[in-house]
Amino acid sequence: MVYFRFRSSSKEPEILEEEDNAIEDVTYPLSTLEEMPTSEMKDRYAFFVEALSRWIENKGFLQAELTIEELARQLGTNRTYLSTFINSHYGVPFRQWIASLRIAEAKKMLRDTNLREQDIAEAIGFATVQSFIRNFTQMENMSPSAYRKSISSEN
Repeated sequence: MVYFRFRSSSKEPEILEEEDNAIEDVTYPLSTLEEMPTSEMKDRYAFFVEALSRWIENKGFLQAELTIEELARQLGTNRTYLSTFINSHYGVPFRQWIASLRIAEAKKMLRDTNLREQDIAEAIGFATVQSFIRNFTQMENMSPSAYRKSISSEN
C-alpha cells in the first residue's frame, strides 16, 4: 500500500511506504475551502490529482471492501473533501468511480487471460461474482462472457 503526505511547508506530496509516517498529514475541512488562498487551493488540487494518479497506477482500487473513508485515510484527508474532489474531478460519485476502474481492469483480464469470471471478480475487488456481472453489464451493456466472446471473434 502507498501512502501520501502533504505538508503546508511543501508544494509536493511525499510518497510514504508506511502508514505510521503519515501522522502529520495536513487536512482541510470542506468549510475552509472558501477561506483558503487560491494558490493553496491549486496546490491541494494538484496534490490530489497526483496522489490519485499514483494510487490508480498502483492499482489501489483493486483492494476488496475499499471505502472512501479508507482511501481518505491513505491520502491523509477527510471523507468529505475526497468525495467532493472525486465528484468534481471525475464527474461521478466514489462508488461509481471505483467500479469503473475495476471494470476497466476486468476488461483487460477478460481480453488477456482465461480466468473464470469468479476469479476475475475476486481479483478486482468485487465481493461477489453477481456484483461484478451486474456492474460490468451496467457499464458495458453486455455481460463479461459476451464481452470475452466479442473480443475473441475480433481476433
